[in-house]
Amino acid sequence: MLSFFSRGPFLYLIVFFFGPIYLYSSLSGWLPKINMTLMWGAGLLVTFVFDRGWAFRCVFLSSKNIPIILLLLFFSSYLLLVQALNFATGDLKDKYNVGQFEFNFRYLLYAFFWLFFGIYFLKALTLDRWVVFFAYIGSSIFYILNIDYNTNSIDLSRVPPEYHGLYQGLAEIYAIACISAIGSCKKLRSSIPLMLVGLFILYCLQSRSAMAFTLCASVFVLLLKEGFQGLILRGSAFALVGSLLLWSFSDHLDLQSRMLKIFTSDYSDDASFLERKLFWTRGLEHISNNPLLGGYDQIVLDFNDHGAYIHNILSYWQVYGILGFLLFLTIFVAFPFFRLRLFSIRRYSQLETVALTLYLYFSFQLIFARSYTYMYCWLLVGICLAYGAYKKSYSPHSLNQNLAVKPA
Repeated sequence: MLSFFSRGPFLYLIVFFFGPIYLYSSLSGWLPKINMTLMWGAGLLVTFVFDRGWAFRCVFLSSKNIPIILLLLFFSSYLLLVQALNFATGDLKDKYNVGQFEFNFRYLLYAFFWLFFGIYFLKALTLDRWVVFFAYIGSSIFYILNIDYNTNSIDLSRVPPEYHGLYQGLAEIYAIACISAIGSCKKLRSSIPLMLVGLFILYCLQSRSAMAFTLCASVFVLLLKEGFQGLILRGSAFALVGSLLLWSFSDHLDLQSRMLKIFTSDYSDDASFLERKLFWTRGLEHISNNPLLGGYDQIVLDFNDHGAYIHNILSYWQVYGILGFLLFLTIFVAFPFFRLRLFSIRRYSQLETVALTLYLYFSFQLIFARSYTYMYCWLLVGICLAYGAYKKSYSPHSLNQNLAVKPA
């Protein structure tokens, strides 16, 4: 029973099952509101106490991890320094009356949670695989029960307008849970149905990038593991079933919806696309005007909105300058690539399959759709730190043995 709290399943369920369901239910008026930061923090604290800090000691005292940990501390200190200096010279507030320091510091705190969660994420994924499927299937059923079939989307009509971005957070968390379940399947015939269900839920959550990049990352990794012929043969059968289901709902499909517009070439009336195009143009101006330091406060000055940044990886350069951008590339792109040795073997263990798929998914998101506030990529760094601390060889059996050691 204690292992449920110490090895990660409790925290995993809070993040991928209870948390999203409670958040949606509370904002819909069904349950009392609760601060999600407190819920996540309490879950992490409970896990840390029952684990007696053993996982953290293994990870942060590992000689393999010390260089990247020091670099991560320098990176975080640099972000805080930029935030503090701009706060000291006048903290700009946007149209929602939120200050820059509050906005950016909050996301940095969220990022550290996902970093710490990555340590226990690896343990839960390796030793308690049942929780991966339970969280995914349970959350899928919940979302299916809350689909508005008139619009083929999750019903957010009762959510207050100020939480208009709720669907993005729910979609990101669900996409990670979906990828974890797909990668944890031992057989291809099990992973494809999970992927199709996940894509359907992400479609209903109205997140184009989460749906598209979950598909791209999952298919790419399945090709590596199973080969082209096996994936095509089984995938075609499931795609046929999916097409029949889609056809059965064709009368309810809005061909002008934002989700279906990704299959067209006309974005002239796509508000999201046009906004991002404007943010891209103005963001490049911010970078070119000050390539060294970027334009930390220019976003609010131009748009009166903290969210008007470039929606890709260049936003780090836009906000934190060239140093912040290069540090981010080193820690979040190069480090996971070399730590996991992503393309050194053809047959990956289930853990390595999940890590590779997440690496691709986060990379796609950062290159094409997300920004410096994208906290979920810190999860992969936590996984890689734990991976290096626990894994003595590339044998999954040895990893299981190292993870199963009881705390001292």
